[in-house]
Amino acid sequence: MSVVRALLRLPLGVAALSMLVFAAPTAAAPSAAEEKANRIAFNQIKDHTFTGIRGDGAEVVETYCANGKYESSVSDSYGTGISKGKSWRVVDAVVKQGGKSITAFIKGTGGYETAMLRRGTQWKVGVASLGRVLYPGNVTKSDGKSACAAM
Repeated sequence: MSVVRALLRLPLGVAALSMLVFAAPTAAAPSAAEEKANRIAFNQIKDHTFTGIRGDGAEVVETYCANGKYESSVSDSYGTGISKGKSWRVVDAVVKQGGKSITAFIKGTGGYETAMLRRGTQWKVGVASLGRVLYPGNVTKSDGKSACAAM
């Protein structure tokens, strides 16, 4: 018996309540200001490699390419983890001072997520957790076009 047929046999109140279970939540589309902030952050991050040590002591090397490819290597006392993907995007960016202060979250394929901060000329990479940036650490930003070409 199909779900619809089963619901039609139930009293109206129960059927209406059951339909709430099947309704998928929808996320609100980003506003024009949010899209602009995401684009500013994306343009400053793309085709660059970020190398340094996070606040929790993990060594990071992250490369983000304009064509969507990315590679992230994180080394700590447990070993080295490498994440590679063909699609990354900036979400929930907050841009201030004309792009000199940025807080952005980068999401990639397979559940990959990290946080990037810019304060003046200093860049930081941290762990993204529930919309917060944990353990930000200083990184150096360098040209990543050659690394992107090799990916």
